[in-house]
Amino acid sequence: MIGISASGRSLATIDALNYAKSERATTVALTDNPEGKVSQVVDHLWVTHSGVDSYNISPSSPTTTAMVYLLKMAMMIKSMPHSKMHEDSVRLGWERMSEDMVSWAEAVGKEIVQIMNPQKPLFLISDGPNYVAAQIGAMKFNEFSLIKGISAIREEFQHHHVLSINNDDRGVLITDSPTELDDEKYFNILTETLKMQVYHLHTPESIQLVSPLGQAIANTIALQMASYHTILKFNPEKQRFKLPHAEAFRIY
Repeated sequence: MIGISASGRSLATIDALNYAKSERATTVALTDNPEGKVSQVVDHLWVTHSGVDSYNISPSSPTTTAMVYLLKMAMMIKSMPHSKMHEDSVRLGWERMSEDMVSWAEAVGKEIVQIMNPQKPLFLISDGPNYVAAQIGAMKFNEFSLIKGISAIREEFQHHHVLSINNDDRGVLITDSPTELDDEKYFNILTETLKMQVYHLHTPESIQLVSPLGQAIANTIALQMASYHTILKFNPEKQRFKLPHAEAFRIY
């Protein structure tokens, strides 16, 4: 059982690991904080080093670091040494490629901010591995509590969420790269029929990530950059979670 907690203090993760241990499972914590409580309850500790020294509000780099760590672990499985995921894991270790990816992600994050409106919800729409990027993006926007982020699977959105859409609502469509004709059609429906303001997020081929899972990491970084720059634009003084909401339940 592998429990992932960037801060090392997530109660639900700790409870799950304790339960697994009671069932005689071997437990592992993947965390950025070796001093966190989670390290005290597991058999093995995998520590990531993203450089974050505060977990008070929406730390993004530990989340991405954990994703890369798990991708690296998957790459080591001998049954797929020549897979696209294996290729992406190798590329993610290239310093120049990582620098290019982060530079691209920050530029895209700033572009996404241009469609933001704190009075409007933000729908993050995707499917497949990139739906992970949508979920993490929604989580980061919600933690900052300025934009209401809603993650939606593409088919789920068109059958359910679309009924609540109003003109000028905002969204990010996250797709694999290279994009397909169906992606363009979907984007046009969002913008022309539903009258939404939508950004189409997909990792450029120049980044050289060829698997949807590898691209999900790049797209996740772009959304984290977008949530960060949204704060800089609308509330640069914000330092903590929204209180007393964070204290209403036992989060940490």
